[in-house]
Amino acid sequence: MKFRLLLPALVASLSLFGIHAEEDEDLGFMGGPPEDSPDDGEDRGEGASKNDWCCGISGLTAAYNLQKLGYSVTVFEAEGRVGGKMESLYLENGVPARDTVVMDEETEAAAFELCGDQSPTDLGAIIGTGDNLKALADELGVPYAPLSWNLDNVIVQLDGETTSRFTRDQFLGVSALQIAPEEDPQVAIGAAFQAFYATIELFPEIATPRIDGNDPELAMPMTEFGEKYGFSVLVDGLRPVLVGYGYGYFEETPAGIVLKLMYPILLPAATGSIIEVFGFPCGFQSIAEVMAQDMDVRLNAAVTSVERDDNYVTVQAEGQPEEKFEQIVISTTLDIASTFLDINDEEAELFAQQRYNRIVATVANVESDGTDQQIYFYAEQGFEVNINHVNAVSQTYTNITAEVAYQAVDENITLDQAFQVLAEDMADYWQGSVDELILQREWPNYFPTVSSQDFADGFFDDMESLQGIRNTYFVGSYLLFENVPSAEQYARDLILRKFDNVTERM
Repeated sequence: MKFRLLLPALVASLSLFGIHAEEDEDLGFMGGPPEDSPDDGEDRGEGASKNDWCCGISGLTAAYNLQKLGYSVTVFEAEGRVGGKMESLYLENGVPARDTVVMDEETEAAAFELCGDQSPTDLGAIIGTGDNLKALADELGVPYAPLSWNLDNVIVQLDGETTSRFTRDQFLGVSALQIAPEEDPQVAIGAAFQAFYATIELFPEIATPRIDGNDPELAMPMTEFGEKYGFSVLVDGLRPVLVGYGYGYFEETPAGIVLKLMYPILLPAATGSIIEVFGFPCGFQSIAEVMAQDMDVRLNAAVTSVERDDNYVTVQAEGQPEEKFEQIVISTTLDIASTFLDINDEEAELFAQQRYNRIVATVANVESDGTDQQIYFYAEQGFEVNINHVNAVSQTYTNITAEVAYQAVDENITLDQAFQVLAEDMADYWQGSVDELILQREWPNYFPTVSSQDFADGFFDDMESLQGIRNTYFVGSYLLFENVPSAEQYARDLILRKFDNVTERM
């Protein structure tokens, strides 16, 4: 029996969609080939590959909603599967872990019908599921259920040697003591929350699905913005979580981007509630698989060239005949799109503004007494000076020893070197040993973002102004904060806004 290992937090796509309307209108959706990476001969572990960009949630959501509006969709996918970074993998040595997904009889029966007794080992970085994602799962008939796990932990070396562990709430107190040592920590935390909610009222665009405007205040780096508006305690308290999952260093990333995820994390605290987190018994990838099952999906069909004129878009993909479409939707990152798209000067200038993080996700069996169905974040590693070190480790289930570790790494480190750093960090923090490398995944252009100056100069508004120009539309993480619910919502809203007057889910 094989079991699936789930890496659901990461969202990106390399797909091309060609859409043919009933009114004899042709539309195309596309993405391009993976970036080539040097073949250094390293063993990536079972299931590993140099690039794992696939047809992710953004592209599939766009194609799915166009089909609902009457369009016939063709998907050109560079890889051999759909799902992108919503990846569910089979492990030979997996063990059933459905006891952690709290299912009623109806949900359990639906899960068995969809994926039999194959059980996902859910080790992904799930921060929150999102009502829109649950609504999509309901629409597709994909079962989901609440996840039952312990509180997240933040690991801190307070004196540089002694390792201490805190819940995420407790770590806010640690941050408060560091920022305002003369104040009562609870008073400082309460004041920070009040300041944060006041900031949301000043900048309501923080709560919208996409990144709006070019407000110079929101262009400030996150650390400076938090200091100015009085909630540095919360910024430092969430740093291990957001940096840990690959969302950039707070000294560089514009506040208008980081706040997109801080908002849903902190909002429940206003009512004393917690973020409701759900898991998918058949894996997050099951959403993509069910969405794509009635589409014309061309797997292993990397796009090699796209030429646009006033009437048609001509697409060439590996192993496919040349095809013409009336319009296209691109769901890959802009650096990849520029390798196959006939970009003009305006597009080239915008595309070049994108910045990316190189993230390595490593799944390994770890022998240690310090892991027990929890997610751990490493406070010191949330700063660029400690790049290459482990930022976060997730073990969602109690009955396995496999962990998934996330590392932000520089462009020069090899995957083998990254793994060696991981092993050293495990020994330092957990007194544990990495017994088996199961797989490594590298995302060289994760969490697309821009500089504060380019944010203030209107990058996101300029990208929105390109929607529909030259018969081209864009969906993907470079237009929003990179997580699954946001990507799904943006792609769906764009299609309904541009191709139909429907404003709610059909």
